[in-house]
Amino acid sequence: MRKKILIAGYFGFMNTGDEVILSAMLQDIRGLNFDIDITVVSGNPDFTRQSHHVNSIAWADIQEINHSILDSDLVILGGGGLFHDYWGFDQSTILTSKHIGIPFYTSIGLLATLHSKPLMLYAVGVGPLFSDEGKKYVRAIADQAAIISVRDEQSKSELISIGIPSERITVTADPAYRLNIAVQSNKYDPEKPTLGVALRNWDYDGNPDIWEKQIAMAVDQFLDSYPGGNAVFIPFQDLNETLLDDSGVSGRIQAMLKNAARTVVINKELPFLERIKVLSACNLMVAMRLHAILFAIKYGIPVVGLIYDPKIINLMSQTGIQNYALDIKNFDYSVLFNNMVKAYQDHDRLSPL
Repeated sequence: MRKKILIAGYFGFMNTGDEVILSAMLQDIRGLNFDIDITVVSGNPDFTRQSHHVNSIAWADIQEINHSILDSDLVILGGGGLFHDYWGFDQSTILTSKHIGIPFYTSIGLLATLHSKPLMLYAVGVGPLFSDEGKKYVRAIADQAAIISVRDEQSKSELISIGIPSERITVTADPAYRLNIAVQSNKYDPEKPTLGVALRNWDYDGNPDIWEKQIAMAVDQFLDSYPGGNAVFIPFQDLNETLLDDSGVSGRIQAMLKNAARTVVINKELPFLERIKVLSACNLMVAMRLHAILFAIKYGIPVVGLIYDPKIINLMSQTGIQNYALDIKNFDYSVLFNNMVKAYQDHDRLSPL
């Protein structure tokens, strides 16, 4: 009999990292060679259907979500960093078309339980959780799950701290590590490096006017030091919302550069897998975006990570490169530049995973 799975995460919002996660999840599920019908809850169902060849329903259509869960044999939440409450928690939006963040995932978990459907948390990231309400509802979701896997030890610790037994939690890798992508060559030329830059807007607990300028100064100094080099800005998300407009922050920093003519911001229309291919041809990455760091690690590319969220240091610590992680709230261009040069010169100790 054909089985039905419903998957809900942060999909269809034009975020390269999350679309890669979904691609990897689908690759794994389809590799089981079972007769499976997959439906994905999405911010853009048409995009999700066309890009991933699945059924898709709108994240705000609570009636259709309810119907699809009722019709499913398994409900999956994940993967990715779903459980945080940077922008608060409004429990009144649960089971409404306005549910976002933890209330959205609470809606999915609650409907799965109401319809007696098994719920799985799939390689999720957990934290930071600031509010008592956020902690309460994440615990409720985890309590309902038949299987819980998280993508790092810190997420496990966060769940344990809110009352989830350790033995119920499995630590696994981010699904994106397993995605098979035909990538480009990143031949090393000591005089002609290609610098990749993957940034995002962030003003939660730092001043972007300060850190954007510091990054621009470091990129300029790096290009001055390598006159044959160039830089490519790789936006990982492009939506018409300031926080989610990576091209916007990339363009602002590019405009500050005296070496701007040696840089390019890739077209926001470029498909998400093609963005990973552009990244794979770089010789050094400076990144805030988690999956830009992840794919740099996967392809053996030196990377300097800019910590705006604990998940950045969590990932870099897993692979022993935490010394190349800098806090976005507390660095200047000279420290970033020195780390960039050191990482680039240390390229020969890295190898693709």
